Order: sequence, then C-alpha cells, then structure tokens
Amino acid sequence: MKRALQILLPLVVVGLGAMVMIRLVKNRPQAQRKPPAAAGALVETATVKRGDQPALIRAHGVVRAAREVTLMPQVSGRVIDQHAELMPGGRLEAGATILRIERRDYETQVSQAKAAVERAALELELERGRKSIADREWKLLGEGDKADARSRARALREPQLKNAEAQLEAAKAQLEQARANVRRTTLEAPFNALVVSESVDLGQLVSPQAMVARLVGTDAFWVEVAVPVADLHWLQVPGATAQVVHDTGGARVVKQGTVVRLMGDLDPVGRMARLLVEVPAPLDGETPLLLGAYVDVEIGGKPVEDVFEVPRVALREGDTLWVMGVDGTLEIRPATITRRLRDRVLVSDGLRAGDQLIVSRLPSPVPGMKVRPKTTTEAQASAPVEGAP
Repeated sequence: MKRALQILLPLVVVGLGAMVMIRLVKNRPQAQRKPPAAAGALVETATVKRGDQPALIRAHGVVRAAREVTLMPQVSGRVIDQHAELMPGGRLEAGATILRIERRDYETQVSQAKAAVERAALELELERGRKSIADREWKLLGEGDKADARSRARALREPQLKNAEAQLEAAKAQLEQARANVRRTTLEAPFNALVVSESVDLGQLVSPQAMVARLVGTDAFWVEVAVPVADLHWLQVPGATAQVVHDTGGARVVKQGTVVRLMGDLDPVGRMARLLVEVPAPLDGETPLLLGAYVDVEIGGKPVEDVFEVPRVALREGDTLWVMGVDGTLEIRPATITRRLRDRVLVSDGLRAGDQLIVSRLPSPVPGMKVRPKTTTEAQASAPVEGAP
C-alpha cells in the first residue's frame, strides 16, 4: 500500500499541473492589433494669409543738438551780474538775461554822441543860413549866365551845405552805435536752451570774440539715423513718423519724432542714407533723452499692399518656401520677396491664402516627400526643458 501511494502521488501532482497549464494557456490575453503609425517627417506649420503690412524700418542713431550757439560779447567790460543757471546743465528760457557788463562808459558815449548830433544839427542850420545869403548875393550880381556849374555851386556854398548834412548823418550814426553798445552790455538767451559749458564769472573782464557759454536748444533734438538706400522708397521724407527708444538699462526712454530731412550724402562707413529725425521736447518727462545717446529708431513707412508676412526662419536657400500640400507631401516653391526685415519677410508671390507653411527644419528635403504636422503633445514633447543646457 505504501509503495502504491509513492507511485500514484507524483502522477496526481503532474496531472494537476498539466490541467492548470492548459487552463492558463486557454485564458491568456490576446494582443490588440493597431494600425501602423502614420508615415512622414514631423514638421511645424503656420497658416498664412494675405493682407497689407506696415513698412516699418528699424535703425540706430545718435542724438545731437538741433540748435547750437556759442555766445560771445560784442563789447568789452567787467561782468557785474549773471544768471543763476549759467552753469553746465543749467536751463535758460528764451529772452532771459544771461549776464550784464558794466555799461557806465557806454552810457557816457551815448551822451557824447547826443551832443555831437546837436552840434552837427546847429552847424547845418547855420550853413543853410549862409547859403540863403549867398543865393541873394548871387542874384544881385547877375552873374548866373556867365559862370559855369562848378563855380556857381562854390559861390552858392552847396559843397559846404552837403558837408554839414553829412556831418549830421555821421553824428546820428555814432549815436545809434553808442546806443547799440549799451544794449550789447546785456546778453540774452536766443532760445530755450541748455548750458553745455560756460567760461565766465562775476567780476571777470570780458572782450569781444571771447567765448562766454555754449548753448543748445531744448525745444527739439535731432537723431541722425542711417538706413539702407533701398528703404528710402518706402519712406515719406519729410513727414514720416518715428519712435525713438533709449534703453538705459534701468529705464526705457520712448519719444515720438518726425523725419524732417534726408541728408545729401551717404554714411562714409556703411554707405547708407542718412536721415534727421526731430524729437520735440526731448528733456521733458521723468527720464529725458540726452545728447549723445545711442538710440533705436523705428520709422513708419508706406504700407506694403497685398503680401504675406512670413517668419524669416521659413525662408530657405534660394528664396524658396516649404509648404505642406493637401496630400501631406512637401512642396518647394520659389518666392518673390518684396521686403526683407530683421525677423520676417514680406512675400508677394509664391503662396496662397490658407497654405500650411513649414517653419521647422528638415534634414533632407525632397519635393513630394511625406510630411505631417506635429500634434500638441508632440510639440510639447519636443520643446526644450526650461533651465536645460
């Protein structure tokens, strides 16, 4: 009996194991059949549309003075008064008295000139009286028909009368000169100005042609801008509007201006056309636009009509564009470029409204190859991780 159990028990275990294995094989999960993944290279696309685009021209420039003057006195003398703002960085209003020179000597000259005028006027009256007497005597002598014109003029004291009249005019001119010198003892600001430099102080003796101060006008500054000659076609000169931006790092100064002039020569370095942009009230506001600043300028040009705006990265070698056709194949089309900008181009021919423009790269582009647009999940998966090297 014991020997029979030893033989039957292993057979029973093997049989049960076989039954379990058969059951597991019958109940195994069946693999689901999936359609093969869509063939074709993944690309990023953008839908294009036709319309009018502004012809913005971006350039760089330098701020400089629109009006600048060096003040010099026209008379000599000692400075007895000067404006409190007559110092570098000072602001002066138009017509403000900048400084006054001692005027006592010039007022004395005015008094002397007045006396000279009175003497000359008196001498003229006396000479007129002498001429009147000479006229009567000439008539009494009755020599008018015999004498020549020169002798008659001398006899009638005509040269003496003309000399007296000339002496009076000269005396009046000297009086006006003396009065002008008195006025010139006061120097006034010719326009609203910023003091760039000054070289005078109270009590100083100044003379003509000696620089007192250098002023620049504050009503407007100019920005000298260099642009490609080809871009002049899109600009209205004068009259085009411009935005001037000075990024100081801590603040961003933005001023509006107007193109006022096309200069008559090219930039000697880049052979580019030079424009003058006038910026009114440059020093107004919390952050002023300072002289000598390097600025970015965006000039509004004439609109470019009926074109496609295309990212610069989508323009391929040979001025071609990659388009995903309706059948999912790559089309390589030649493009007609109307304007080339820094980060985009304007295309007038080579696209149709609604085309899917390919803006990503392809390793080996061949016309007719299969392409497919990235889905949202694929685009997110291919995007770089923020902070990754």
